[in-house]
Amino acid sequence: MVSSVSPECNQLNVAIAVMHKHNHIRFVNDDTINAVMQHSMEERDSTMVPATDSSINSLESKTLDCPIESCSICLEEFSNGCKATCMPCSHLFHNSCIAEWLRTSHYCPLCRFEMPTD
Repeated sequence: MVSSVSPECNQLNVAIAVMHKHNHIRFVNDDTINAVMQHSMEERDSTMVPATDSSINSLESKTLDCPIESCSICLEEFSNGCKATCMPCSHLFHNSCIAEWLRTSHYCPLCRFEMPTD
């Protein structure tokens, strides 16, 4: 609806109704959840291969003077002047975060770039 307030100014009044719908997921029983979780853990254990220590130690460390991102592993923002590790795929992480990650999985957590394995 447009109504004239004065010759120089028009006013547009808009009414919006917002409804929030929340869905709950319900499982048949706890046995189903436990079976799915057990399968997931078994699959993860068989596919998780750590990167070599030498490849982790060879990653470049950079000092950030103008942080605009956050670490995708811990989700904390990079502080000004902090050190970050740069993966060969150019993704940045806190030094300790990516070192711990690569000791479990040889993939970049963002793009799945593969680091060397034994």
